[in-house]
Amino acid sequence: MQLINSHTPAESREREKKKEISKMNTENLYNGWKNRQTWNCALWIGNDEPLYHSAVSFMKRYKGKAPYKNFIISMGAQDDKTPDNIKWLSDALDYAALNEMMKDLP
Repeated sequence: MQLINSHTPAESREREKKKEISKMNTENLYNGWKNRQTWNCALWIGNDEPLYHSAVSFMKRYKGKAPYKNFIISMGAQDDKTPDNIKWLSDALDYAALNEMMKDLP
């Protein structure tokens, strides 16, 4: 049995173009994060056990709208860097995504 392609050549090209654009958008993200800096900060909070437990504890009592930045300040790390040499606070960070990550902690 032969399958028949029901798409016109123009429709097929449009589908391929949309797939390529989608692929480019995905590649522009760093493991789902806006950039390496944001990913790295989230990675350390999520994977370093003492830091993770501190973040969970912080979120149990935090009631504001910007938990990530306030957590870093509460740790006294506002001028520090991750072990991978990424600043904990920087204009390069996607604070909205980091705030969501903090809000998703148990």
